[in-house]
Amino acid sequence: MSDHDIARRIICSLLSALCIANIFAHIVGEERKKLWFVPRTRSWFFNRRGVLGARLMFGRPKTKEGLAVMGGMLLCVALSTYIIFLV
Repeated sequence: MSDHDIARRIICSLLSALCIANIFAHIVGEERKKLWFVPRTRSWFFNRRGVLGARLMFGRPKTKEGLAVMGGMLLCVALSTYIIFLV
């Protein structure tokens, strides 16, 4: 596998992770996200401005439901990354 293929797969993996986080944010909704997660005060990657920052800032889980959502997201991202690098 060439360096170009590896870079393309890493970019596809990052884009799929962002899509998965966006899907989970849409499914969970803002009300449940506020109940299940402690919002981050500062972030070096996402800020609160813009489309991605306000929507994808989950924070850290504070309930069992938050841990389940986080685990599901991590499992989906790991599975999609595995599939991207397998194919």
